[in-house]
Amino acid sequence: MTSLHPSATLRAMTARSAAAACIAAFSTTLAPAATDAASLAFDADSTRIALHTRQDAPNPADAPAPPPVFGAKGTWWGSVHAGYARELTQPAEANDVNLAFTFSTFLETDFELMLQLGAWYFDQEGDNAGGLNFMLGFRWHFHNEGPRSLFLDGGVGLLASTDLVPDEGTGFNFMPFVGAGFTHAIGDDGLRFLAGVRWHHISNARIKGEERNPSRDGVMVYAGVQFPF
Repeated sequence: MTSLHPSATLRAMTARSAAAACIAAFSTTLAPAATDAASLAFDADSTRIALHTRQDAPNPADAPAPPPVFGAKGTWWGSVHAGYARELTQPAEANDVNLAFTFSTFLETDFELMLQLGAWYFDQEGDNAGGLNFMLGFRWHFHNEGPRSLFLDGGVGLLASTDLVPDEGTGFNFMPFVGAGFTHAIGDDGLRFLAGVRWHHISNARIKGEERNPSRDGVMVYAGVQFPF
């Protein structure tokens, strides 16, 4: 058997040690680079996921504003209603039909100022007539909890008609009223159902004398919807 010279053996061991040292140094250099690359890849994926999530998430600025609280001071509302009134005091009964739009605001909590423009048709003894009226009124929602409110209201209006109302009266009259009713929320957008009953009075306050003021008294019922501005 051939034996290696001691110097050759020493050189072989030195070469193996150098190779091992190179491999260890290379591994030490490569490991942080691989770790950094993996970290960068993870950060990139996280960034893409975050951007995608932000793009899909709703923007609070695009969400519709909630409706105003009904009865809150300073809020503005509109309503449309149809009504029917029947005369009670005269032997010849009259039937009055009304369609009106009301613009209102709450001067104080649950206390409402109303401006109303209405159209009328008067089915009465003698000639029937049409009319327009403007009303100023106040409404107090004495109970306003949850979806429902109960109210009392009153005011006065002016009426101009195409013929004498009542028959043998005048074409210009006053329309005071007092009444009660309720509102009830419909859905979540502020829309409310509105209904009520009121004293229905038509009179010219004797501006043409007692004989030209037959007047009219009756009961009116009405229903409609109220909505926020």
